[in-house]
Amino acid sequence: TGTTVSVTGTITGGNVATSGTTSATGNITGGNLNTGAQVVATGNVTGGNIVTAGQVSATGNITGSNLSGTNITGTLATAAQNNITSVGRLGNTAMLHMPSAGMDNNGNIYVTFSFPLEQDVDINNLNLRDIMLVHSTDGGNTWSTPQDITQKQGQEEEFACIARTANDFVHIVFQMDALAGTNLQNNSTRDNNHPVALNKIMYVAVPTAKILDGSIGQLWNSNVKSFNANKEVFIVSQNQPNPFSNQSDVIIWLDNESDVTLEITNISGQVIKSTSFNQLNAGNHSLTIDGNGLNSGIYFYTVKTATHSVTKKMNIQ
Repeated sequence: TGTTVSVTGTITGGNVATSGTTSATGNITGGNLNTGAQVVATGNVTGGNIVTAGQVSATGNITGSNLSGTNITGTLATAAQNNITSVGRLGNTAMLHMPSAGMDNNGNIYVTFSFPLEQDVDINNLNLRDIMLVHSTDGGNTWSTPQDITQKQGQEEEFACIARTANDFVHIVFQMDALAGTNLQNNSTRDNNHPVALNKIMYVAVPTAKILDGSIGQLWNSNVKSFNANKEVFIVSQNQPNPFSNQSDVIIWLDNESDVTLEITNISGQVIKSTSFNQLNAGNHSLTIDGNGLNSGIYFYTVKTATHSVTKKMNIQ
């Protein structure tokens, strides 16, 4: 309409657009709500995009995938502002939510949380989330700048859980899929739909040294080619389990893509086994040490790139 829409009951439409006030004593519902003045409802205000030059007011819930207005009164059930369109796609939650904490033996505290990225969106143009991490070296009195520990564009990482105790690594599991929000709360046309989708449970081990020196950063918005390709600095964990009889795993962290070799040597320095891994991406990798066929005793495993190597001791039962 070119003027005001006012009814005693409910206003419902695919798109509701007026140059004046849109008001109802019941609910106002539209695929898109666009008014030149106010949106006022005694019940709920619901829309895919809610854009108004005036006030949005409801005694019930205000729900929209994108909300823009000069004044908003009511319960923001799933409303998002300032073009961060996925803020409300996990129910009645905040932009920053779901913290999880761990601590290392030096008393450093590590906290992960979920946060939407302004320039990373899914196929519905909704902001995807990454797992951010902050740390404190003084018992929580001061905190570091957040660092993005997942850095996966085109994927949403959520529901992170950090291991209570950190060693050389902070151990984190999280959920990842390609759509913002969840199927349970966002599976409707109004919310740009979230059908049943494959969700992967991911694991990452982030080196505490990298966290503490701030070198992880927020690479989701950086040019990874700016890294020095010849600097294949990496961190290698102690194998687990240890001692072992059949197989044991070792976690490595690569700063850059690299070919990696895993060698097993005896106490005389003789290479017993060697396994090559070609073009491993930067970040975490879990390498399996095969102890089958080896006699009980002390051995060494060496993880090597073209320019670096790390050797650690292991015990085969």
